[in-house]
Amino acid sequence: GINVNIQTPTIRSLIASRKQRYASLRPLLDQCILGETQNGLVELTSQPGISLQDKARAQQLRDQENRDRQRLYQEIATANNLPAARVGDVAAIFANVNRREAQRGWCILVSPKVIAKCEPL
Repeated sequence: GINVNIQTPTIRSLIASRKQRYASLRPLLDQCILGETQNGLVELTSQPGISLQDKARAQQLRDQENRDRQRLYQEIATANNLPAARVGDVAAIFANVNRREAQRGWCILVSPKVIAKCEPL
């Protein structure tokens, strides 16, 4: 199996970067402006009432978060001595965890056009 809890200095740095960003990211997840995808990333949802300024900020946070997530998945794969082709397997594990731990009301992007609101189990 893949040890997703493996630690390296780079992994710790990426986790710290994501933790710092979470306070800014959380309101966008709460408002369903960003949603969790099936590939372990976050993506903008179609929010017609969002201002251009808020949309630009959401896109910036999305890009920063996804960059860190992608690097994290690559680093975990490398630390597990997995070939580059297996990075997607690491991302899939995190995608499942992110969707399972999503808060009530967060958006889960089932496909680019289908959004499901997370409801308690």
